[in-house]
Amino acid sequence: MEFGVKPKPFKGPKMPCFEESKDDMDAFLHRFEIYAEIQCWRRDQWAVYLSALLKGKALEVYSRLPIKDAQDYEVLKDVLLKRFSLTEEGFKQKFKTAKPEVNEAPGQFLARLESYLMRWIELAEVVHDFDGLKNLMVKEQYLESFSVPLAVFLRERKPEDLRELARLAEQYLEAHVNSKTAVKKSEKKGFSSSSAFPHKKPETQSFCSTIPSKKTCFTCGKFGHMSKDCFHNKKKSAEMEQRYSSRGGYGKPPFGRGHNP
Repeated sequence: MEFGVKPKPFKGPKMPCFEESKDDMDAFLHRFEIYAEIQCWRRDQWAVYLSALLKGKALEVYSRLPIKDAQDYEVLKDVLLKRFSLTEEGFKQKFKTAKPEVNEAPGQFLARLESYLMRWIELAEVVHDFDGLKNLMVKEQYLESFSVPLAVFLRERKPEDLRELARLAEQYLEAHVNSKTAVKKSEKKGFSSSSAFPHKKPETQSFCSTIPSKKTCFTCGKFGHMSKDCFHNKKKSAEMEQRYSSRGGYGKPPFGRGHNP
């Protein structure tokens, strides 16, 4: 840039900004790309022009990107689509659950369904022919027929065709059947966590468990009564009272210091 020459001010695209409440991000990006092509913008400038049209959550996504990624339109487009659930799974759900909107003509609704299907096929990276579409439909029907863990296992590995899908499914089922069999065998041998060492006695006992549950007399040594209620004590006490009475005393004999019965 020559000295003293002011840079040209940045002029944003003459398009309405993205409104989350009424705009679809995928449709908005498609419209932006058409507009960018018409304006003959260089592709390395698309991300900057698009950022001027973002608001709300879309702008937050852009502002959190590293500087290098924020200047790459393809990276920005990818994160925006993921933020608004416009992925392979997202378009599949849109295609399957779409309903006609208010005042939407039948032709418009069919075009929207076709758009969802084509975006689903595109993001699934299948061949755009009969065999590719057939494989996609059979795969989805197969995944929806089994349990969620198996479906997640297969989706994570992204099988390229039905043959690989079958191989991965057999691998998963065989591994889980073997693991269940091993668990059952260990339980039969008594090595399960709940039945381990079933005959082992506790090493320690509480103090309360060593205390006799029956009353013990310290006078006669028998169970069932205390020393104060012992028959031998009562008999001895009666004899002492009789001896005291025979000497001219009244009542019970004194047991204080200096008195011998």
